Amino acid sequence: MGSTDSTLKSTSQPSELRESFFLLSRAFYTYVVTLEKVLVEYEIEELIRPGMGSVFYVLWEGDGVTMSVLAERTGLAPSSLTRLVRQMEKAGLVTRKKCAQDGRAVRVSLTPLGVSIKPKGDQVISRLRELVEAGLDETEIDSVKSGLAKMISNMQSYEP
Repeated sequence: MGSTDSTLKSTSQPSELRESFFLLSRAFYTYVVTLEKVLVEYEIEELIRPGMGSVFYVLWEGDGVTMSVLAERTGLAPSSLTRLVRQMEKAGLVTRKKCAQDGRAVRVSLTPLGVSIKPKGDQVISRLRELVEAGLDETEIDSVKSGLAKMISNMQSYEP
């Protein structure tokens, strides 16, 4: 029996802690710790923090997008994105400028430093994929992705 199976069937914890939402939370925090270790492994922990990856990949795909486009493509809440982009700006990875066409909009662009770390970013992604998907076959990986996407959609559609 694998460690995941034993985690799900552990009798030492209350059954409620084996609910999907608790496991999702544990998975997130475990992912963040793992990501921090991988960033150290690739010696970019001083530049990149957890959460920045989705912003980088949107900008590496097409630089100079507005904050609203960035929010849409990353799936991040505007307040979270604003905080993240400010951190990235302080680290010298991006710049923010008012949009010439729409004075209310702000465009985010990569700095030369932000562009230069893409090769290491790609290595980090490959390493994370290797670690997260170890021991899973393609069907299991597809099921996890599909299930997580549905959970995210369910939570995003919640209106109290």
